[in-house]
Amino acid sequence: MSYTPPLDGFKPSLFSKIAEVQGELDAMSPDEKVVTDKYSYTYISESQLLTAIRAKLSQRSVAAFVSVDSQKTELVEMQKTGSRGAYTVAYAVSEITLRIVFADGDSGETFTIYGQGRANDSGDKSLYKAITSANRYAWWKTMLVPTGDDDVNKSSHDDVQYVARPKAQPKDPGDVGESAGAGSTADGTPPPPDDLSFAEKARLAQERGAKASEEQMAQIADLIPVLAKLRKTTAVKVTEALVNDYGPLTDLTSAKANELLGKLTRWQANAEKEAAA
Repeated sequence: MSYTPPLDGFKPSLFSKIAEVQGELDAMSPDEKVVTDKYSYTYISESQLLTAIRAKLSQRSVAAFVSVDSQKTELVEMQKTGSRGAYTVAYAVSEITLRIVFADGDSGETFTIYGQGRANDSGDKSLYKAITSANRYAWWKTMLVPTGDDDVNKSSHDDVQYVARPKAQPKDPGDVGESAGAGSTADGTPPPPDDLSFAEKARLAQERGAKASEEQMAQIADLIPVLAKLRKTTAVKVTEALVNDYGPLTDLTSAKANELLGKLTRWQANAEKEAAA
């Protein structure tokens, strides 16, 4: 933290104004919820916090300036476990230090605080997630807003381990075919060269390991009952067959989802030809 005193001829007032705002803020109820198959928790959103705090600061001529003081992003491997065994997904992990400067428009005083944030993402949003997390926690703790639920103490990703990116990766046990050879990633493609920039490595990781999109999953969900009807079976049995080959469909990468969509489309075409014959 750091502080600059008021301008000559002005009395200090910044801390008393911040204290007034702290005293006026009521307890907030969590308005966001995270649910996975491993854990769940609720929390107050950044939007709810800033909506309540901003007007009170503005009424007292206190401005706030938010900026990133430092940041570090690296590419890591996330080891996950599915029904077919362990497999690896590439993620970008960002750690940032956020700076928030309170400035008193009446006295000229400034008061600076810092917040820490860390987040991962299979695409290009890890940095922005880290900024949002750091900003939310900094305002929450600085303004002493009670919620009745401290989500930082909730368990998170107990089954996940982060490891340095190895030169070679085992093939996803949920895939069909031979295991990847030395110098290959989980999908059998060569690992990114060491001389690639982080942005290029992140792009390759996204292409190879990004989670299937909602649109891809919706297309798969639409094709399953169509194929089941053509084969005179049930959607449940078709889904079970797909899970045996690909593992949990909710864990599909974008690349694997495209592969599966291609197979489902071909199977549908073949089934329609057989039905017409």
